[in-house]
Amino acid sequence: MADEGERDQRAFLTAYAATEGVALSARSLPGSLARGLARVVESIWRALSIRRVPPLTSFAVSALSRSVTVDVRKAERELGYAPVVAFEAGMSALGRRARATASDMNALHA
Repeated sequence: MADEGERDQRAFLTAYAATEGVALSARSLPGSLARGLARVVESIWRALSIRRVPPLTSFAVSALSRSVTVDVRKAERELGYAPVVAFEAGMSALGRRARATASDMNALHA
């Protein structure tokens, strides 16, 4: 989802969590510490031959501990891109869809 202006990854995740009624803390763990913890967790999973994906992985931490900013100005300028749905409306629709999917999954397991 992208619309006019810039929005960093934290702002995106905060907005997404808000669609589920979750308020994210402004505090964060330093990326280097999180990456080290992920390596330890992955090592434990390998040593114990646990087949499930660990709850903390190096890939996930790496993806979430780096700064990412989405900016569509070049696409607007060079390709004539215009967002079809505003960011806030897209977040609202995403939240509704996530709740509907969760409700459907709960009904399957009832």
